[in-house]
Amino acid sequence: GVDKEVDANGEVPQCEEWAAQGECKNNPDYMLENCAGTCNPSRKATVSVYEGEDVAIAAFRFAEENSSQFDSSTDTQKVVMETAQKLQHVLEEQNYTPPKELTHCGKRQCSAGKLWKRAEEMRKADMHDDAGADLIRALLKTGLEVDFVNRCERSLQWAFGSIQRQREREKREAIEEAKIEARKEEERAAMEEALERKKEYD
Repeated sequence: GVDKEVDANGEVPQCEEWAAQGECKNNPDYMLENCAGTCNPSRKATVSVYEGEDVAIAAFRFAEENSSQFDSSTDTQKVVMETAQKLQHVLEEQNYTPPKELTHCGKRQCSAGKLWKRAEEMRKADMHDDAGADLIRALLKTGLEVDFVNRCERSLQWAFGSIQRQREREKREAIEEAKIEARKEEERAAMEEALERKKEYD
């Protein structure tokens, strides 16, 4: 949508100012007619599927990176599933085959039930990105029962909500690892120094 230069009364709409005052919600008829550009900025985002990934990983990452753009977790979920379906279509046309460890359970393609189970294990291990990707894979399957779909969607919302916690934990672990590494380095240097001194005395 675009902002109109003049409204039906010949007035110039002050779109940005009014939008800042909440008029897009309070006076939607007028605002969407005359200030569509300000009230409905088109949201464009790029989704990348890297080598060694599949659409589910890409769609979950897209949700994580753009979470602030969505109005609600239901909105996030809707956009993510639409994105995953479109990506799936594009990749099929390009004959891209994702790695079997993502899509297969043993020798066969994972069933939706197996993906759900694997997602639950990942969730318990606090790996919400992997859990979310498996749930997206399950939801992309056809012929699912409504109860199962609802269960997957609830878990997927949980994964979206918990990913921040996982990232904070990963950051803490990386800092801890760096500290341990630094300590080891100091100990190695001290040992070398001691050996050097020993050589001098010998």
